[in-house]
Amino acid sequence: ATPYAPVLVYTNIERRLVSVYDLKSQKLAREIELPIAPRHMVLDTSGTKIGFSDSVDGGFVLFSPYAAAILFTLEDFPPTSDVLFDPNEVDIYYSNSLTGSIGLIDTNTKRTFEMPVTDLEGQELSSPSRSLDGRYVYVANYSTGEVYSLNAFSKVVYRTFEIGNSPARPYTTPEGVFLYMMDKETGRFVSIDQHQFEQYEDIVIGEG
Repeated sequence: ATPYAPVLVYTNIERRLVSVYDLKSQKLAREIELPIAPRHMVLDTSGTKIGFSDSVDGGFVLFSPYAAAILFTLEDFPPTSDVLFDPNEVDIYYSNSLTGSIGLIDTNTKRTFEMPVTDLEGQELSSPSRSLDGRYVYVANYSTGEVYSLNAFSKVVYRTFEIGNSPARPYTTPEGVFLYMMDKETGRFVSIDQHQFEQYEDIVIGEG
């Protein structure tokens, strides 16, 4: 559901359809056929746009739930899971496991730019997360157990954290103070102060 209008948006992956349901009238308002399979769906920080991506065959669609219309499509786009909207409402980050990179979509120019985070191709990267101020973008490498901190302004890896054999997608606290990282295999939990990038906690809280 969108925050500023009584609209519910849902998808059909097999039929490549987006359905817009009017909660006020309790009727299906519109169905839109997409050029990609909408396996992943993310609402932007303003609540006015949705990013659809396909982690199997690739492709990206930026969609307006209020206009019930496609804003633009990138069909020559790598397979990726959930995208990450920057609070500047222009940049959209994504992970490209095929090239070992964090990618950036400029919604003004509809062009992409990729920043390598590992020299090894074919790594399995998590969906990106970000700091509250949008200064850092984080992504876990499921293949190596590392978590990368990318400076969103300089577009270079600022820090690399060794978490374990099976890192979870990194997250930050709502107030933006701490970065949380965890190894799903051992239950190791690490928290980092995002201001100084100093370790605050490193404990084992349980396996699995």
